[in-house]
Amino acid sequence: MHKKNSTNFSGKILITISVLLLVSVLLSCGCGAREPVKQGSSEVKTPPAAVTPKPSADVEKASTDVILVKSPSSINFFGWKGASDFENAAVVLKKLGINFEIISDTDLGKKIPPCKIIVLANARCLNMGAMKNIREFSKNGGKVFATYMSGYRDQNNELPGKENNFIIADVYGVDFSQWVSNPTRCEYMQYGKNRVQLGRNQAMLVKPSEGSAVEAVWLKPDGSQETEGGLNLPAIVINKNRNCVYCSEDLFAPENSDSAVVLSIIAELFEKLEPGVVKAKINSADRSIKPEFVIPSEITDTVKPAGPVIRAWLGNQYPALYISCADDLVISSDNLEKIKKDNDGGVYTKKTASIPVRKNDLVYFMPVSVADKAPYINIYDSKNKLVARSVSMIRVKHKSGFSPIKLVDLNKNGTYSFSAYRGNLEFSPAGTGLMKIVNELTLDEYVAGVVPREVPSSYPDEALNAMAVVARTFAANSMGRHKDEGADVCNTVHCQVYGGVMGEALSTDKAVTSTAGEMILSGGKPAFTTFHSTCGGYGADLDSAWGGTQPYLVGGFDGPGEYGRDLSDEKTFRDFIDNPPACYCSKSGRFRWTQTYNEKDLQKAFGESLGKTVGRGALDTGRIRNLTITKRAKDGRALNLEIICDAGVFNVEKDKMRWLTNGGKIGTGGLPSTLLYIKKDGDKFIIKGAGWGHGVGMCQEGAKGMALAGKKYREIILHYYPGTEIK
Repeated sequence: MHKKNSTNFSGKILITISVLLLVSVLLSCGCGAREPVKQGSSEVKTPPAAVTPKPSADVEKASTDVILVKSPSSINFFGWKGASDFENAAVVLKKLGINFEIISDTDLGKKIPPCKIIVLANARCLNMGAMKNIREFSKNGGKVFATYMSGYRDQNNELPGKENNFIIADVYGVDFSQWVSNPTRCEYMQYGKNRVQLGRNQAMLVKPSEGSAVEAVWLKPDGSQETEGGLNLPAIVINKNRNCVYCSEDLFAPENSDSAVVLSIIAELFEKLEPGVVKAKINSADRSIKPEFVIPSEITDTVKPAGPVIRAWLGNQYPALYISCADDLVISSDNLEKIKKDNDGGVYTKKTASIPVRKNDLVYFMPVSVADKAPYINIYDSKNKLVARSVSMIRVKHKSGFSPIKLVDLNKNGTYSFSAYRGNLEFSPAGTGLMKIVNELTLDEYVAGVVPREVPSSYPDEALNAMAVVARTFAANSMGRHKDEGADVCNTVHCQVYGGVMGEALSTDKAVTSTAGEMILSGGKPAFTTFHSTCGGYGADLDSAWGGTQPYLVGGFDGPGEYGRDLSDEKTFRDFIDNPPACYCSKSGRFRWTQTYNEKDLQKAFGESLGKTVGRGALDTGRIRNLTITKRAKDGRALNLEIICDAGVFNVEKDKMRWLTNGGKIGTGGLPSTLLYIKKDGDKFIIKGAGWGHGVGMCQEGAKGMALAGKKYREIILHYYPGTEIK
């Protein structure tokens, strides 16, 4: 880990937390740590072993057991956390006693040195030559251990084909379905007879290929299995040749692998690939962990507090958390009670205005809910001693400096989630043993946490500059949007995705500082600068997505030339989809897409969503007879979808139709866009479309394409928001 000129989570002292001891202390105070889901009786069963290809001579005479592939493009994509996670993958291999070497994907693209296993630890943007050689290595009996986004894009973060899938999906034995970052979808997995809680809660949901063996499946918080189209969603898969392990979460990330439970699973998976490769013994019962995070000083120091104050609502679902900072903090509350023991051992409380927290000290906030009493938050010091509590909002502010405040949510099995935020934090009891958190910071600090969550940090500088100005303007236009939650904005796609310091990269931070204070104005006020991933070559009018008008939110062709055709004509539209002209976003993986559903798929999906969408509540659709786009805008967007089913005829308008395949909720499981047409083939509905998102405002992939074509960020902004001004 980079220890020089950096902010260390535990300072110079390594903090060791014994989870079992901590739980017993908390329980003695009348509090309960978060319980794992109840153990079920289900066990993941795998099909019989297939015949593994006989290893080639190069594999058999391997000079090293394992090659850990280093992908600079992937590390750049994920920012400072990507560099940290890669270093931790090497730490994991050392803990397991595995003989390994680190080789770049560029060198791997030239030749794979003799080895037994290739490890791809979240190597998202892999060199194409390396992937070609990995495929050949696998065919010759070599083994692969891949996690999360590995091989999802090439070294330029582009998809060379039309199908949105892993480029080496055939090696993994899976096909990509959707990306999720929601604990309800990817926090628990069933591995054998055990339910395992993970920490990062980000995953690539996949479908196993024919013959692949499912080693673990995702579980819902209630213990039931996560499904899609009636099939259990796998968390870990071994391909049909039994020479590749694919994990849809990054088990090598420290939030997971610091747990002895997860580390032992990684060891078992290596042993399934190559018996004897793991030389160290892992005690899976060990519950002592050492969460240590280093945030590079180049990240913490680049963005300084600037601009008006903004309040970001981080949610109401936070359990007990550890809190620390490299600067001195002050904890205060209108109802803060200091807890002390008297000479007889009794406990009494005394109202106090504030409690100081020294830099790098670790304090613990535990929300408590007791019947017939107002919920409150207990505060424990770095020695796990209960020192204070409050029934009202607790403010955590800097006494000096502006280093990020760090939060750790520690699970019983030693996995944890980690986050860090600039500015100050407010914690309020939310009932049922949870807390609400609001982050108060300056506008530029907030934008620094938005830009890398909305676009890859590997984008060209001019595209990042454009995103920074657009995000700053959108936030200014949204002030007070969440006043009921005591905030201005939330941290989700409802406003803008905001992740604090964890996703920041030097490139995105520089975009924020180089455009400091700049906003997009219409009529002298911040414009409604909505944006999306990929327009598919033609931007949408505001009215085509949600209704209403804005002079600067008008659709149009998004390419270097002219395209004067009216896409409301069905024949013209289908030709545009099937034979697209040159467009700025044509390198996007969702520039063109195809999704196929049979009647049973749609009956299940519409049964969950159609009633909600049309205001009817629960609805048994019966058979889905036909789907027809009955009206189309001049920008090509479908304005009305007619659904004919046994329950009747229903019409769904505009952007709402996207969520029919996602339970009626906005999410990654919905249709990518409304720039689509539908063909029926027997009992199958084939949906062909373009783009990802609503299509209004700036196309992020288009901004990247314009930047690569030499356009400056002001040109990009005025292209997508015509008639505005930048000040």
